[in-house]
Amino acid sequence: MRTSLALAALVLALGSSVAEAQTPPPAFELALRESDCMDAVHAALAVADEAPAPEPPVAPPPRNESVTEPVAPPPTPPPTPRVTVPRDRTVASLSEDACLGMLRSHDVDFHRLDPAEARGVGIPIRLDGPLAGITVRSRGHSELHEIVDCRLAVALLAWAPELHEAGVVEVHHYSTYRPGARVGGSRRRSGHANALAIDLAVLVMRDGSEREILTAWESRARGAAPCDDDHDEGPESASLRRLVCSVAEDELFQIVLTPHYDAAHANHVHLELRPGVSWQYVH
Repeated sequence: MRTSLALAALVLALGSSVAEAQTPPPAFELALRESDCMDAVHAALAVADEAPAPEPPVAPPPRNESVTEPVAPPPTPPPTPRVTVPRDRTVASLSEDACLGMLRSHDVDFHRLDPAEARGVGIPIRLDGPLAGITVRSRGHSELHEIVDCRLAVALLAWAPELHEAGVVEVHHYSTYRPGARVGGSRRRSGHANALAIDLAVLVMRDGSEREILTAWESRARGAAPCDDDHDEGPESASLRRLVCSVAEDELFQIVLTPHYDAAHANHVHLELRPGVSWQYVH
């Protein structure tokens, strides 16, 4: 760049000298003009030296374009299992053969127990796998509390498709079997003494979240009808209530005690089968 400026200045200087030369100049004028040309060249070179170096080109600012990343569709839930067992009070009075046959026909993995291992239980079994995709386990993982009567297992099997539709994958409970259990404040035998009751504590959802009765069951006014009144609660609590009330309305369980009942049921819902009765108690 500097050399170009110097050459341009030299050309201008020489051109000016040639334009003025109409007749051959005397020798002293020629020397003077040559001196003037040299002075012009030196001046041009000095200007070129003093000229600032050109700045590098500045890249244009990047374009502010938002890039939308492709969003993977949510995983498709597995199909609802087909269950063909009664969903009413007849489950509580099933015979041993009929009950065990229903579990086998639905490929439920279980094994029978010696009656001596579960005194008071009519058809004692232990579940070794899920019920139509729903895993049932004790919250404390107690082997004793995981003993169930076959009829309780069939009742939970009948409930499984609805639980599946709601996104439930596991049912956690505080107990099913408690040998010699009595109803609080009385001498009447509890359904837990016969492994015909389950204390529902937590529902584990397909996304890994948990619906715990103690916190997810929001409206719990003492004495209020759990399935009849209009309760002020969020969608998760309402969904939990609908699951419980649906099996109550179908009379699949004959005793249903919720957090509305008393302080002892603040953290669970008691669901119990009562063979041979025509009544139902829901509180």
